[in-house]
Amino acid sequence: MNILCPNCKQVLQENEKVYKCANNHCFDIAKEGYVNLVIANKKKSKNPGDNIDMVRARQDFLLGGYYEPLSEEINKIINDHKGMNILDAGACEGYYTHRLDKHLMYPHKIVGLDISKDSIKYASRKDDNCFYLVASAVELPVEDNSIDVIINNFAPHSEEEFLRVLRPGGIVIKITPAPNHLLGLKQKLFDNVSIKESSKKFETINLAKEYTLEYEISVDGENIFNLLKMTPFYYKSSLSDHEKLKTLDSLTTKVAFDIRIYKK
Repeated sequence: MNILCPNCKQVLQENEKVYKCANNHCFDIAKEGYVNLVIANKKKSKNPGDNIDMVRARQDFLLGGYYEPLSEEINKIINDHKGMNILDAGACEGYYTHRLDKHLMYPHKIVGLDISKDSIKYASRKDDNCFYLVASAVELPVEDNSIDVIINNFAPHSEEEFLRVLRPGGIVIKITPAPNHLLGLKQKLFDNVSIKESSKKFETINLAKEYTLEYEISVDGENIFNLLKMTPFYYKSSLSDHEKLKTLDSLTTKVAFDIRIYKK
């Protein structure tokens, strides 16, 4: 699985403390071990993606084990497929990536990427075996036909890019919120709660399997507000709604994930 230069699309080679391509474009290896491949003039904001507060909130919440069944489901799918080159396109702070690496008992290589520098910096600090990139999930810096498994978990995507980088027989594990996801949280925040439909399916990659993983969680203490900060509801709700959540001792809600497996 070769990493490509975002400027000229040539293969990047590790050279002491930098990654360099044949055209001498260089990208420093950060002290945490990741490489930032986001070109300044292509940024839509100064610090794209999740900020450090969101990263910490997600990390604290996930360490509570609330989404562990989803992590285990991802691990099982990939273990059954036996894909060696794995790309986590939208790795966030590395929770799922790290747990996958510890789970797989066969030789493998995992690259995790995210547009958020804060997320990738956090992921790299706790994980020596996976390689992390600050890069866009819709412009993947990897070679054509080089990936066995792509994980795309609650993250932006480019179906065209997935098709380009997947090997024949390779799979995409696409995870999106199902209609009932976080219903209990929404009911605490909003007077009128609408149930959204599931996200659209891919059009050019074959759908091999789809199902919904749904269960109930009881969230306590600070993790109630951590959960809120992980979601778009944080920005769609008022400060008074936030204060209302902070008074709760516990919150019970459904979590529901649409899992679709596509195969090239």
